[in-house]
Amino acid sequence: MASSAGRALFGLSAGRSVHADFGARAPRVSGHRLRAPYSGGGALLDLGTYPVSLAHLVLGRPDQVTAWSHLGPEGVDETTGMVLGYADGAMAVLSCSLEADSARAAVVHGTRGRIETPGDFCRPLRLVLHRSGHAPEVVQAQAEAGNGYVPQAREVTRCLREGATQSALVPLWRSLEVMGTLDTVRDIVGLRYPQEVE
Repeated sequence: MASSAGRALFGLSAGRSVHADFGARAPRVSGHRLRAPYSGGGALLDLGTYPVSLAHLVLGRPDQVTAWSHLGPEGVDETTGMVLGYADGAMAVLSCSLEADSARAAVVHGTRGRIETPGDFCRPLRLVLHRSGHAPEVVQAQAEAGNGYVPQAREVTRCLREGATQSALVPLWRSLEVMGTLDTVRDIVGLRYPQEVE
């Protein structure tokens, strides 16, 4: 199911795609939460949620998912790559890793150009808009204090004050769709956690 709001936002129709990566080298320490199966460790559920969420925001829930992972000695994924396919020809190429720091960049391609976040796409300081026949345009973002979670904390606080059980910005159905894609990837690559019950 395509995200019509996301596609309208980015001026997308035929031939669109999202490319995003999130890699951050995790300590090789016994019991570290990122490498601990009982903590739901691994790249996918910690870092992969960001590129998958971006793909859902722009393109919607995928019709097909392909994935590959390298599982480390602890049994969690150290690196995962995903391709999300859509019936109308759109696609998302995504990756996450505990083994290497990546640029954490994202590119959204549309029929009239592309939008790039050169780094840290989860909290970009600037966007670069490339439109066919035009010079690139740089859009500066307003820098927030903290590590990128401040807007989320503000929205949670607003919802709590208003007695809202979910945010209109990220409704429950969207979170469930993203989690559904992550679970599909886990099924494909054979990533299971000890506490899961059949």
